[in-house]
Amino acid sequence: MNAIHEFSSLSFWKTLGKRIQESDLTGFAAQLAYFFLLSLFPLLIFLVTLLSYLPFTVTDVLDTVRNYAPGQTMDTVEETLTEVMTNRNGGLLSFGIIATIWTASNGMNAVIKSLNRAYEVSEERPFYIQRGLSVLLTIGMILVFIIALLLPVFGKQIGNVLDGFFGFFSAL
Repeated sequence: MNAIHEFSSLSFWKTLGKRIQESDLTGFAAQLAYFFLLSLFPLLIFLVTLLSYLPFTVTDVLDTVRNYAPGQTMDTVEETLTEVMTNRNGGLLSFGIIATIWTASNGMNAVIKSLNRAYEVSEERPFYIQRGLSVLLTIGMILVFIIALLLPVFGKQIGNVLDGFFGFFSAL
């Protein structure tokens, strides 16, 4: 019994290694990491530009950043944040969100390609449908992240609003 278990276990690992090589798993993982890391920079542009539209003062933001930024870079960060927060720029805000969604959709496109390769499916959809699907999946992923970040903080308040509106918990 033990010899059969060792044989099947060895066979499993050999088959797994072969499948990883055939589907170029590490190459697609590198693409995915690259595109999602690349999308962080436009996201930072968007978030920093968004700060000027929120009810925060430059001093509030700088005090928060000062806790995390290295001392040598704080002068540059302070200058940049002061300039961005005093001069609202809707064009930069739009560029930031569009560039973030586009670069993150490249990562989602890599997910689609890697799953197609892993399941040995050939891509039949035209480019514009494939790209549109990647953008929609990216927007969905962003919404899921936002919900995942908001629920632990505002879950009780959201539950109370839903209960008042729909009466979910009234029957209990």
